[in-house]
Amino acid sequence: MKKRFRSENSYALVTGASSGMGREYARLLADDGYNLILVALVQEEMDAVATEQA
Repeated sequence: MKKRFRSENSYALVTGASSGMGREYARLLADDGYNLILVALVQEEMDAVATEQA
C-alpha cells in the first residue's frame, strides 16, 4: 500500500474491522503507520484485532 497524502498523525477509520476485508485493511494501514479507529459488531473479535495491531 502506497503512503499518499499522509502526515505523521494520520488516522484511519476501519469499519467491519473484526474479520475479512476490514481486518486485512486494518493490518495494512497499521503496517503503514496509521493510527486506527476500529469499528465492529463483536467486541471480543475487535479486541483481538486491536491487540494484533498494537
